[in-house]
Amino acid sequence: MALQSLLAPRFTGKNLKRILRWLGGFAGLLLVGALGSGLWEKVLSPLLSIASSALVSTISRFSRSYSDATYALAAQGSPTSAGLFADCLIVFASMIAVMFVTTPTLKRTFARVKELTERSSKARFILELNALLFMAALATVMVSLAKLTVAEDVGGRTLQSMEILRPVIGEQYYIRFRADFYSMKTERDFLALKKLIDEQAQRYKTSVPIDDRL
Repeated sequence: MALQSLLAPRFTGKNLKRILRWLGGFAGLLLVGALGSGLWEKVLSPLLSIASSALVSTISRFSRSYSDATYALAAQGSPTSAGLFADCLIVFASMIAVMFVTTPTLKRTFARVKELTERSSKARFILELNALLFMAALATVMVSLAKLTVAEDVGGRTLQSMEILRPVIGEQYYIRFRADFYSMKTERDFLALKKLIDEQAQRYKTSVPIDDRL
C-alpha cells in the first residue's frame, strides 16, 4: 500500500498527459521506421503509383503540354521520385510526432491566433490568404510528384522493353531505340518509339512491358 501510494501521484494529471504525449511521439518514430522498411515497398509505393497515374492521366486530357513534359521528363531520367516521396512522408510523420508531443504549446499558439483574428478583420484576411497559398503550394508539390513518378514508370518500362528485345534485335536496333528514347520531347516522339518497339516485339513474338498510357 505504501509503495502504491508513492507511485500513484506520478501517473495522474499532468504527468499522465506528458507520458501519453511521449508515447505518441514514440509511435510517430515507429511510423517513420516503418516507412523506411517493407511498408513502403508493399503498400505505399503501389498506392502512390496508382494515384499518380490517375492524376497525370486526368491532367493530360486537358493539357497537351503537360503530357509532353511528362514524356520529356521520362527521357531525362527520374530515379529519385519514390525516394523523394518517401522523404516527404517521413518528414510529415516526424512533424506529426513533434506536434503531438508539443500539444499544449500548440494549443496556446492557436488560441492566440484565434484571438487575433477575432479582433481584427485584417489579421483574419491575412490568415486566410496564407492558408490559401499553403494549399496552392501543396497542390503544386503533389502534381509535380505525380508527374515525376509517372515519368519514372514510363522510362523504366520503356528501357526494360529495350533490354528484353536486345538479344534478338541486335545492337544496331538497340542503339537506335535508346537514341530515340533519350531524345524524346513530346508524346508523339514516344508513340513513334513505341510503334517501333511493338513491331520488333511482334516480329520476334516477345512480350514487352511498354505501354502508351500515362
